[in-house]
Amino acid sequence: MTRLRRLVVVPLPLVLLLDLVAWANPLVLLAMVLGTAFHVDAELTIGAWVGRPQRRPLARGWYAAGLVLAAALGTVLALDGMWSATLTWGLVLLTGVGAWRQRGPADRLLVGLTVLLAVGQPVGLWYEGIGPLLMLASLTACTVSLAIGALVRTQEEGVAAAAELMRTQERARMAADLHDLVAHEVTGIVVLAQAAGAVSTDPRSAEALARIERSAHEALGEIRALVAQSGEAPASAPGAGLAALHDVAERFATTTDARVDIEIDLPGSAEAPGAAGAVLQRALTESLTNVHRHARPTVVLVRLDRTADPDGIRLLVRNDGVAAGGVGAGNGSGLARVRHRAELLGGSLRAGAAPGGAWETELILPREGP
Repeated sequence: MTRLRRLVVVPLPLVLLLDLVAWANPLVLLAMVLGTAFHVDAELTIGAWVGRPQRRPLARGWYAAGLVLAAALGTVLALDGMWSATLTWGLVLLTGVGAWRQRGPADRLLVGLTVLLAVGQPVGLWYEGIGPLLMLASLTACTVSLAIGALVRTQEEGVAAAAELMRTQERARMAADLHDLVAHEVTGIVVLAQAAGAVSTDPRSAEALARIERSAHEALGEIRALVAQSGEAPASAPGAGLAALHDVAERFATTTDARVDIEIDLPGSAEAPGAAGAVLQRALTESLTNVHRHARPTVVLVRLDRTADPDGIRLLVRNDGVAAGGVGAGNGSGLARVRHRAELLGGSLRAGAAPGGAWETELILPREGP
């Protein structure tokens, strides 16, 4: 990219010198300023189209306004039999950057208009004999600029595709490892719990064994979902919808003396979105397990809602039992694994102290994967 920028910068002093030597007109000076501005602000203006979607309309507006001003100046110069090499070069540069950063038909239309303006700038010199040659040179420069912009865009898309392939392969590896190493043992837990429950005469023991069986079945369902997600089309985890999240929170409530406030709701949707469901359930289970291990809270909040961005989902687990002591300790890798799985889906996980002395875990996921 540095070499490309140097290639763009080198001709700028030459075209400025050409305009200064060839013309002594205030309008040409204004065209030189506009052409230089196109050169300096091209990446800042058009770059917003991709990296910051919320700024694309403003970027397009500035771009369109610049084209209107370039068209007006070019027309006045053409009527007076003049032409600005700096302005033409600025439009050529915008053509390449536009081809690199374009998104959708509206952007392609702006790039096409830029090419027309660049090629039409020397029309005022048509009858001087040099006009057609300059127009052909402008068309050639725009073609090369378009090709370079498209090449850079293709390379960036290739890098993004390679990163997505790596994420997919990592999902597949995680799913295969989980299935090979854990599924067999979990199935054994189910069988043992069923056998013990069948011969148990103690109602409390029978209830505890039934919970073990249900939890093991849910773990098997999540393993199968992860295996399904390792393919091209991620699948929803069985039992990973809102009802399952309610069940996890309610089962936790029966095992603690703390008040558990459950606010699980997604307005306009009855279920958590497909691939995110398994990660949400695992994050909630791990967070509540950590409450048991590390705290003795009086109040625990479980909340699932949308983020400020309507396309995002937030799971928040907060407790007021920081440093109060719990029933045991884990190995510290549970939330790290959840964080890794969230990042594979384009989300994030944060765990730490919150204002007021509480401890909270916050998981944010997009409604669709990356």
